[in-house]
Amino acid sequence: MNTIETDFDFGKVKIQDDIVIAEMKEGITFDINYNTEFLKFCKDHFKGKTYGYISNRIHSYSVNPTVYIDTAKNSNIRAIAVVSSDPINKGNANIERQFFEHPFEVFSTLEQAIAWMNETLSN
Repeated sequence: MNTIETDFDFGKVKIQDDIVIAEMKEGITFDINYNTEFLKFCKDHFKGKTYGYISNRIHSYSVNPTVYIDTAKNSNIRAIAVVSSDPINKGNANIERQFFEHPFEVFSTLEQAIAWMNETLSN
């Protein structure tokens, strides 16, 4: 397994094979500007290949839902998983799902999300 880790102003991003796992910083608002920086990093790494994205929500932060529309149009992300044990975060993720046109699921553990992502990307 090939792993790359990078720190950004908005959080940490780890790439494992064809999956990107992000842990955002406490209190940020993940907006279009952060998303543009994130997608450029992924585009440079994956060079046209499809990949999956897992948001490991260990901190509390907000997401501008329009980033999902931007992501669907401007990236090769084929699925998104959100990991959280917090009922409020899970509820927010279920709202965010409406803005993304590809598979989008919510999980309680990172292991569940990775297993689903591997299965989803292999289909």
